[in-house]
Amino acid sequence: PPSLQDQSVRLGPGHGPDPHTQTAAAGGKDTSASSTGLPGPSGADLPSSIDLQTPAFSVGVGPSYQQILGGPDGFLLFKLGAQVDAQWRLAPGTWIAGSADLRVIDNYDRFKYTAPSELPRVRTYAREYATASRFTIPMLQAQQVWALGQGHHLSVYGGLLEPMFGGVGAEWLWRPWNGRVALGLDVNQVWQRDFEQDFGFRDYRVTTGHVSVYWDTGWHDLQAKLMVGQYLAGDVGATLDVRRQFANGVSIGAWATKTNVSSAQFGEGSFDKGIYLRVPFDVLLARATPGMANIVWNPLTRDGGARLQRRFTLDELTRQGSLGAWSVVPADSAR
Repeated sequence: PPSLQDQSVRLGPGHGPDPHTQTAAAGGKDTSASSTGLPGPSGADLPSSIDLQTPAFSVGVGPSYQQILGGPDGFLLFKLGAQVDAQWRLAPGTWIAGSADLRVIDNYDRFKYTAPSELPRVRTYAREYATASRFTIPMLQAQQVWALGQGHHLSVYGGLLEPMFGGVGAEWLWRPWNGRVALGLDVNQVWQRDFEQDFGFRDYRVTTGHVSVYWDTGWHDLQAKLMVGQYLAGDVGATLDVRRQFANGVSIGAWATKTNVSSAQFGEGSFDKGIYLRVPFDVLLARATPGMANIVWNPLTRDGGARLQRRFTLDELTRQGSLGAWSVVPADSAR
């Protein structure tokens, strides 16, 4: 298979795309960088910029960029465009968020490759999604979050949840204050979106969701996440994500997913896996910003083990209540 790289940079009011949904072509290496809010490589879990308390409207405009290196259609395929990100906080815990992207300059006329698949094509239509339209709506959704007390949180949401899928869903999370372990459950009914990424849908529908366990090990800032459930292609299995989060917010990690799809049916690579690096813009810029660079390497993009990439998850919205979010150090400490 080809060795592909996809890199995207999108700046907005603090939220951006999920790495998996930014794969520009199936069957190769995927790297992406984005401003955040969206779940990362193991299921939408980058920090959100949503302020749950203050009703407000915010909008941001910035460049968007993608590139594919070493594919069968040419050494370099690229796309340069502009993206608008907006958030409308209607009330405490209620908001509407969306993004729109315009592809301005590219050489996608040479982009011909579509990876083979023996499963429902939930990710291997990446070329079609990348090239069908110059103007796309990667995400447009409404969400409501409730804090139920005793560490329990509930969220419901609906709309265009990611570039390839839209629908409705709900998530529950139990995170005891200052605890090392959290438990979660999400259930989603989603439809595959049209390649143009507008308001149309294809005829593929699936129920997907996972039971999740989050564990702050307390050992060298290591955090683990285990998800068990049904994936977008209808396969059932588990994902393990392990990452190290440093005091300045930078984190590096890896994930692997194994489902009831055989290695032969999955295709080359046998199962889904990858590594990622997240760097808060606060580390790089002179002023405070909720953005984050998210770089993901996924050696082979296939349909098995594909997860819904939601923009806002309860894990990240409540992360400040976890034990690892707080520390006490001497006043003269460099940290």
